[in-house]
Amino acid sequence: MENTNSVSSQIEKKEDLLQEIKDNITSNTSENTPNDVSDITSKEKVELRANLAYIQRRINNMNIESMSQVYKIIEDHNERYTETKTDILINLGNLNHNCINNIMNFIEYLDSNQEVLLKDEIEKNDYKNQLKN
Repeated sequence: MENTNSVSSQIEKKEDLLQEIKDNITSNTSENTPNDVSDITSKEKVELRANLAYIQRRINNMNIESMSQVYKIIEDHNERYTETKTDILINLGNLNHNCINNIMNFIEYLDSNQEVLLKDEIEKNDYKNQLKN
């Protein structure tokens, strides 16, 4: 009975965490970002380039479902992209800051979701080992 309660509480925590992450993704993240690239300093430009390189690496390593979500974010912001027969090409440097922030939030969501899944897998294996004993 004790294992059932801990599993239920784990599921509730996971659902709360997922809801919080979803809320963060949909919230307006433009409060601290400049609207025009000319408003940012050279230090901020370097940070922006580093963030864009990070985003590019993460997108390139995503599975097709996650890439589809990134595409949906870009499409929701009415950003321009180029379609070829086999690919969709996006210049990350031309995306507005809100779109970049939403993509970063999605990447953070993927990371936290992966952590939750790994913790659940470890817990599942622990329960299996307990049942064997």
